[in-house]
Amino acid sequence: MLGDEQETWLFDTLAASTAAWNVIGNQVVFADATLNGAVLNYDQWDGYPLERARIMQHLADSGVPNVVVLTGDIHLAAVAQLRAGDRGLGTPVGAEFITTSISSKGLISDEFTDVLKSYPHLVDAELTHRGYVLHSVTAERWTADYRIVTDITNADSEVTTLGTYVVEAGTNLVTKAS
Repeated sequence: MLGDEQETWLFDTLAASTAAWNVIGNQVVFADATLNGAVLNYDQWDGYPLERARIMQHLADSGVPNVVVLTGDIHLAAVAQLRAGDRGLGTPVGAEFITTSISSKGLISDEFTDVLKSYPHLVDAELTHRGYVLHSVTAERWTADYRIVTDITNADSEVTTLGTYVVEAGTNLVTKAS
């Protein structure tokens, strides 16, 4: 997924960062999306587990604060707690906000929502609706509002908030707001 030069650049850039938030833009799911260890999509970071583990361990070892991974449209919405260590269940190193498409149909049946929600590092998942994520960021808090449209075929469709997720600065922990 990353060449040696790119990985070095990423590590060096994160180490030198003085930003309040360290944001990694990403096209494919970074969190572990394997099913009982079986890779379901080799075109995501699951196809590059050693590289992902190296990045997660680097984040843990270097103590990079306030890491947020923003992942593009994969036709479902999810929020992941990124953790270094065995199967991603160790030290919290950041949060991943995965956005769904705004108008195209989903690629995975919503029957699998409960399966995704059973993943220990997923805070939430939503396969039924289309929408977007509205991020509000201050030095103290990152807030992600998952917005959904009622009808993707209607430009005037109602938009509602499905859920709100928060990362408090200094914690690298993502929680669902009550």
